[in-house]
This record gives sequence, structure tokens and C-alpha cells, in this order.
Amino acid sequence: MVIKLAKPDRHIQGAIQLDGSKSISNRALIIRALSGHDFEIKNLSTSHDTQLMQQLLVADGETLDAGAAGTTFRFLTAYLAAHTDRPRILTGTERMKQRPIRLLVDALRKLGANIEYLENEGYPPLRISPHSGLGSDLPEQAPQHSSRHQQPVPFGPADDSPHPAQWP
Repeated sequence: MVIKLAKPDRHIQGAIQLDGSKSISNRALIIRALSGHDFEIKNLSTSHDTQLMQQLLVADGETLDAGAAGTTFRFLTAYLAAHTDRPRILTGTERMKQRPIRLLVDALRKLGANIEYLENEGYPPLRISPHSGLGSDLPEQAPQHSSRHQQPVPFGPADDSPHPAQWP
């Protein structure tokens, strides 16, 4: 299901019931991190990938290890490109280091991200440093190469009663 939301200001309030999927749970965690508010998210997936995402979003070390979690790696690449205040290394398992990440990195670089490959061009691990004006020159539409890269991002926290989620 695709839900498109548009709003002239940056304040969003409401409730959405999560189904416990790993993908939606990871999106909700990224949204919470982006909001700057520690609101409760119920029905999060109990998958290893979602637990890892929670840990890495609050980790303070220079090196973040996403293991074999591809979705976690991709989401953190974009998140760190826009929200790191110091150089961070994002890495994973040996298998993760064989998974291409070039399309995402190229798109983020075009937006102003400061990302470099540490081993093989086009593949993890990455050094992600603070950006200079990320998003100041947004393209009208990014190329779409895979359904994995076309998934919409659902909004907001969810449970039986509304919790406000406000973006700064």
C-alpha cells in the first residue's frame, strides 16, 4: 500500500498502526531519529535487523557495524549522510562488503553528501562525513532501478492512542 502525505508545515500528529514488519519498523525508527523526539513506537518488529537499527541509531562510536542487515545499511547510509557531526565508518560482514551500494551513494553525493569508499569502489565499508548543504540542489526525480529502492516511507508513531510526532 502506498500512502502519500503532503503538508505545508512541518508538524505532523497522528497514529498509524504498525504491522510489525522489519521494513516498516526500520522506517519508523529513522523517522523518530529524524524528528529529534523520543516518542514510543509500538509493535516494532523483533527481528535482529530492527534491534540492530535501534542500537546503531544511538551508537556513539566512530565505526558502526550493520552486520548482514542490508536494509539497515542502506537506511543508515542516507541517515548519516544528512545527520552526522563527525566522520563515521559504516561497515558490515564480508558478505555485506560484496553488496553494491553505488546507486545510493551516487544519489546522496549529488545531493551534497560526503561519502567515500574505504575498500572497493561501489561497495561497503563507507566513511560518511558531515555534509555541506545536503539537499540544497534536489533533483526533480531520482532514477528508479529496483522495487527495493522505490518503497514509500510511512509516517509517525503508532499505538492504540495518538502520540504527537513533530518534526522540528
